[in-house]
Amino acid sequence: MITAPRQAQLNSEPPVSTQVVDGALLDAAGIHGVEGLQQLVPGLSVDTPDAFNVLTIRGIGGGGRNIGFDPRAAFYVDGIDMSQAQALGLPLFDVEQVEVLRGPQGHLFGRNTVAGAVCVTTRAPTPVFESSGDGVIGTKGTREANLTLSGPLSDQVLGRVAVASEAHDGFTANAYDGQRLDDLSRLLARARLTFRLSEQQSVSLSVDGARIRQHAINGVPTSDLFGMPLGAGAPSGRVVDFNTRPFENVDLSGLGLSSTREMDGGHVLTLALGHRDTHQVKQQDNDYGPHDLLSTYYVDDFEQDTQEIRVASPAGGRAQYVVGFYHFDERASTNRRAIVGQDVDTVLVNHPLFGGLPFSVIGGVVPGAQVTDSGSVRTRSVAVYGNLDYLLLPSLTLNLGARVTHETKSVLFNLDGSASGNFDIGTLSGYRSSRSDRDLSPSVGATYAVSKEQEIYARYAHAFKSGGWNMDFIDSNAAKNPSFGTETVRSFELGTRGHAFGDRLRYEAAVYSSRFRNFQVFQFVDLGAGGSSIILSNAAKAESDGVDGSVNLRLSRQLELGVSVAWMRAVFQQFDSCSATVDCTGHRLPFAPAFSAALTVGYLLPLSRQVVFGSRERRRDAGHSVARGRRCAAQVCSERVPVGFQFLGPEPLRQADGHAAFPRLPGQPVRADHGSAHAGCRGKIQLLRLGFRTAYHGD
Repeated sequence: MITAPRQAQLNSEPPVSTQVVDGALLDAAGIHGVEGLQQLVPGLSVDTPDAFNVLTIRGIGGGGRNIGFDPRAAFYVDGIDMSQAQALGLPLFDVEQVEVLRGPQGHLFGRNTVAGAVCVTTRAPTPVFESSGDGVIGTKGTREANLTLSGPLSDQVLGRVAVASEAHDGFTANAYDGQRLDDLSRLLARARLTFRLSEQQSVSLSVDGARIRQHAINGVPTSDLFGMPLGAGAPSGRVVDFNTRPFENVDLSGLGLSSTREMDGGHVLTLALGHRDTHQVKQQDNDYGPHDLLSTYYVDDFEQDTQEIRVASPAGGRAQYVVGFYHFDERASTNRRAIVGQDVDTVLVNHPLFGGLPFSVIGGVVPGAQVTDSGSVRTRSVAVYGNLDYLLLPSLTLNLGARVTHETKSVLFNLDGSASGNFDIGTLSGYRSSRSDRDLSPSVGATYAVSKEQEIYARYAHAFKSGGWNMDFIDSNAAKNPSFGTETVRSFELGTRGHAFGDRLRYEAAVYSSRFRNFQVFQFVDLGAGGSSIILSNAAKAESDGVDGSVNLRLSRQLELGVSVAWMRAVFQQFDSCSATVDCTGHRLPFAPAFSAALTVGYLLPLSRQVVFGSRERRRDAGHSVARGRRCAAQVCSERVPVGFQFLGPEPLRQADGHAAFPRLPGQPVRADHGSAHAGCRGKIQLLRLGFRTAYHGD
């Protein structure tokens, strides 16, 4: 069931490509985070270039490296926006379903997005008492545990509490101190109360918190600080040699209040209020070696409030509509330091032009010098949106939508590059600016019912992404004007969906074409001699064309198969200012594999106590990522006591092409992999899994 577009009251599903992943499948597959969805949903990827999360849908992603650059794809939990890159590590537990909406969104709910949205719906309190728990012990120090309690607290109040933890040891060895990197520890707690005030109205109050700790790395270096080959004896395989231990600590918390009331006449009024806090502390070794040359330390904070109100028309009429108001207020702040190490005078580095010289001579820096980057961004967005489905003929529905948005932003930016030497980082003291964007985003579509089992749809949609500021360690030239402007997209989509053989076969397919103008490009422009400049500007036109679809076939009561595929061509349509010597027109966008696919197999053994096995395979074309993973989960039920094993196979090793368009950071080595925080060929095996599930039905 599609719920994210607030379309449950309408006669038909909205004309947009959507893939729904059931929470039971996430549990059986051992997927506990957003990064795992890419193994089930082709065309979606969660990558971590330079240790910053990027959510990409249909080849379009980016944003989030600094607080002045918003993400292109949205991430919602129970209708509350959590799209910051720092929040994408949120654990997925006690989830009812996840919906991936492809293409521009914003005509039915939430914020305006140009790439798509991932919408997570958690499980609601139940009218009967239920409890469940699960514990896993496996290789690589795998430890997982969760507990859920749900049921009535009184005749009018239902409650649900869920807690979960997940941890595993690192997959990468650090030769410098013998410790492991790429480890992970995640904790999640969530509670919800639902008040049934009457037959027509209910109110829900929720609170949640998450704690994420990991020693994440950018990847395994294959060159030195200035792009020169590593010397003899350099680490190989999943081994690094970092004197500064990288880490990422994220704390998330939030409150939510929602109310649904069925009014006289059948209209449904929904009110949703949300508050979110995100705090991240990150440290990186930027010389990627055993000597103390260069490191960075980041602190980012986000505080966000959202209010949304919607009215949906009564069901059954010729005209079905949803009208809503959305308000978004975000306060973001950053405090970052680039720190010159104590070994810069004594350690010789191999410069491509000058040979072996001390780092202090090449960089023009002194031990202990710091470059500081701090500031804040305030974003306020107010929007009115609406969607109308009008039945023109018994089999033909006209789909109209519109969104009017007024978004304002203000910035305070301080950058002190006076100690950066030859890296030429700029200096801004008390830089202030503001911007305002007003946009009308329409959508027009039609849905034709070929039969009771099949429909086809066509849709055109327009969307925009507001501009901002490049609040990074930018050079003196970029500091003269750190702002960038608005980008827009025009999207066309033609699709079909339906079912056959008594609903044993369900399918969906879509062909699409999107055109982006003033495409916001974040790039490292090569300056030669091992240096580069961080640029964020409206430098390009981009296009994304492709086909995606899925088929699910229930062969018997015990066996079900699912296949999902995506083919895309996401390229720069025009990008001749890529660098002084390179024209990147026609180059593929980063993290946009031409082909991806997922296979799921579910088998239910007809025993007196239920045992469920599942497996899946995912393949992405060579040059981007190839991952084949099997998921074998056994569950024995007494109302359900899972006992068995699960093999968590190799996760994607991501490699973006188009490196000419995105050269390395100043002094950043070429890396063997620079993808997911859980990237690389590594696996975990669940050696023991124990749990329980009970349900009590009173008189």
